[in-house]
Amino acid sequence: MRRFARDSDWEVLAASRHPPPQLPPRTTHLALDLSQPIDEKTAANAFADVTHLVYAAVAEGATGLIAGWHDEERMQLNLRMLRHVLDPLCRHAHGLRHVSLMQGTKAYGAHLPGAKLSVPLRESLPRHPHANFYWLHQDYLSERQAGTEWSWTIFRPPMIVGEAMGSSTNVLLALGIYAALQRETHAPFAYPGARSPLAQALDANLLGDALVWAAEAPAARNEIFNLENGEIFAWRDLWTVIGREFGLTAMDGGPATLSEAVKKRGDEWGAIVKKYGLTSSPDLTHFAGGSFELADLCLGALVELPPSFISTIKLRRAGFTSYVDTEEMVVSWLRRYREMRWLP
Repeated sequence: MRRFARDSDWEVLAASRHPPPQLPPRTTHLALDLSQPIDEKTAANAFADVTHLVYAAVAEGATGLIAGWHDEERMQLNLRMLRHVLDPLCRHAHGLRHVSLMQGTKAYGAHLPGAKLSVPLRESLPRHPHANFYWLHQDYLSERQAGTEWSWTIFRPPMIVGEAMGSSTNVLLALGIYAALQRETHAPFAYPGARSPLAQALDANLLGDALVWAAEAPAARNEIFNLENGEIFAWRDLWTVIGREFGLTAMDGGPATLSEAVKKRGDEWGAIVKKYGLTSSPDLTHFAGGSFELADLCLGALVELPPSFISTIKLRRAGFTSYVDTEEMVVSWLRRYREMRWLP
């Protein structure tokens, strides 16, 4: 939203259940719950001038993030959500030119223990044979596009780091919360588990740049692209960076899982919110969603996942060549969380 709004060529219609904390210039908020069909009158009034759709909505598992990835009912809900916005767009937005859609490395089976994955993972690989709402979205998108003049682009990033409160996929925020809890109680910032998986990440700001590029680039039409910062990192090394930002010394010997370690520390977090006058929710579940569960998965504390490294050669050849230093990204976002008074 902010990246498009920075460019005076765009006017932004931001649709979500709740308004963002601050709307940039040339941005209007539309309150929508995509689990329900949009009222036809609302759609006709709001969508008439829409030329581009960036679809980043997702309904994660209600009883557990990872369990929801395998839940057929949850997959169908995600399909309905896309239909509820794209169907009325196709009826009322007669100038529609482009749709950007988000997938991720689960498209390659990166979330499946024991999966045999190619290194690196390329967009040209055959569709991985597992149930996933990505395929429901992709097939519906292709069907809806038939006979129209608009095009689409699909992005497949790894872990995204950005400004998301209440998300089930903001791993850095979960780690920042854990660091704040440890610092407040003068406890060690100990790395959980014994593994230090190698991984890739994507800065949400870089994603914004890629979405603006894809909106108009001829080379992005009807293409799927991997997208990440441009480097590989080790989680144990990143743990040191996070600790340093909180004035903590990173060490080994942490809890088996972060999700279990913080489960009983809700009152401690509530006290921190009150003590420092934070704007974040005192309810850890409301504030961090299922992000601690995802953090455990990323850190290798739940299961050992196969190495999954994506190639971004196709995207570079198409013309998008920007990159981000991952350690600098982590420091920048932690400081942003402090600036917004999400973290002390």
